[in-house]
Parts: sequence; C-alpha cells; structure tokens
Amino acid sequence: MAEAIRVVEEALREQAQGKAAIPKRLILHPCQGKGWFAVMPGYLEASGTLAVKAVSSYPGDVEKGLPTIHALTLYFNHETGAPLALLEAGYLTALRTGAIGAVAAKHLALEAAERLGLLGSGEQAWSQLEAHLQVLKNLKEVKVYSPNPSHREAFAQKASKVFSVNVKPVSSPREAVEGC
Repeated sequence: MAEAIRVVEEALREQAQGKAAIPKRLILHPCQGKGWFAVMPGYLEASGTLAVKAVSSYPGDVEKGLPTIHALTLYFNHETGAPLALLEAGYLTALRTGAIGAVAAKHLALEAAERLGLLGSGEQAWSQLEAHLQVLKNLKEVKVYSPNPSHREAFAQKASKVFSVNVKPVSSPREAVEGC
C-alpha cells in the first residue's frame, strides 16, 4: 500500500503540473439505473503510462454472490499505441481508491488525528483503512458503518485483528463520522 500511495501522489503531482492527460470519465447508467459503467482513459508523461480502465458497479450483485465492482485495465505502449497488458482491475481499483484517500488525508488531516470514520464495509473500506493507517500514525479508533449489521460487525472484528487498531461497528453514518 505504501508504494500505491507514493505512485498516486506522484500521478496527482503530474496532473497538477499539466504533465498528465486525465479527461473526465464517461459514465453510463444501463439497465434502468441498477448500476453504472464508466470508461476512464489516462496518460502520465513522466512514466509513459497510457491506459484505459473500464469499470462497473452494480450494488445488487452482492445478493448474487458477485463483487459489486468489476473492472479491467488495458495498458498501451505510449510510443506505438500497441496494447501491452489487460488486467483484471477490481483489486487495483480498491488499491488506488484507498491510496488517493490516504494522499488527501496526508495533506489535509490533522497530524494528531486519532479517529477515522468509514462508510461501508467492503473492499473499498478495507483499502481505505489500510491506506489511512500508513499516513495517520496516531489513529487509535476506527468507526465503521454499513447498512448490513453483520457486515459491519465482521469487518470490525477482522480489521481489529489484522491492523491491531480498535475498529468499532456503529449503527449510523452520523455515528461513524462524529468526532473524526
């Protein structure tokens, strides 16, 4: 995760310096709004990264035993345009999302921050917690809310063990973010 945070921070720096082309994502809402589908191209000058990610999110998939987020990333040679790799990007999506949240916290949160609130208990929440623990060195308590009580309980129990931090399930979004 530390490497992901470093890479995301550098990409944001390139974008701020005008050395990246990251257009607004194209988003579709097929199937009467049951989910969304997005295409996100990008180019980073310094690393020569040229890629496009296609990602969908269908919240109802969890009831079918499927992940909520499905994603593929296609990498190209920036000098020839030839495709180099096609990657399943569900994990990369969670990793990048956690890393970008951590970069924001690194620069915007109080250095002495002791509490973190999480809304959700899935893969994205897990990566947010993992990433924030890298940059917020004084965290003592994490509160997690999910509309599904068993999900938030399981997340809190597992995260407390894995990360050696007090993760507490809470029953409302407000409770998760109060005092953070």
